[in-house]
Amino acid sequence: MTIPRKTFRFLRIITIIMTFIFWANMLFVPDKILVTYNTSFFIFDIIYFILAFIVSYFEPKDYHVPKIEKLIGFIMIIVIMIKLFFFS
Repeated sequence: MTIPRKTFRFLRIITIIMTFIFWANMLFVPDKILVTYNTSFFIFDIIYFILAFIVSYFEPKDYHVPKIEKLIGFIMIIVIMIKLFFFS
């Protein structure tokens, strides 16, 4: 299954932005996230998980995603699953 090239590019940009937001939240406000894991963080994590999965595994045939980016996507999927499992 593949995604159209323009849609994939858009999802990839959104995922990169969400990666920075995710790590900024985890590094700069960890006590608030771990103590008050509210609905907005949960929704953000679910959406991010879906986007990271799509961008990591459903690339267009004529579009090359670097291996390091796929690895980062895989690591982020694992991090989100751990975060959702332990803190929700």
